[in-house]
Amino acid sequence: MDERVRTKTVEALKLACLPDDRPEILLDEAGGERIGGAVISTRFERMTPSERQDLIWARLDEALSPY
Repeated sequence: MDERVRTKTVEALKLACLPDDRPEILLDEAGGERIGGAVISTRFERMTPSERQDLIWARLDEALSPY
């Protein structure tokens, strides 16, 4: 996995977890240019699964957009 992409991904996921400043972020290569993983944070305690996913995808889209 490209280290620059990994770093941007981790930073985006940390932003999604604010105000939790100690989330657990586990990333794995999922083949090719794909990344899999898990994000564990107190930020998500009162969110539905779809709300968590929407927040994570929004932060990843912002951080990894080519524009």
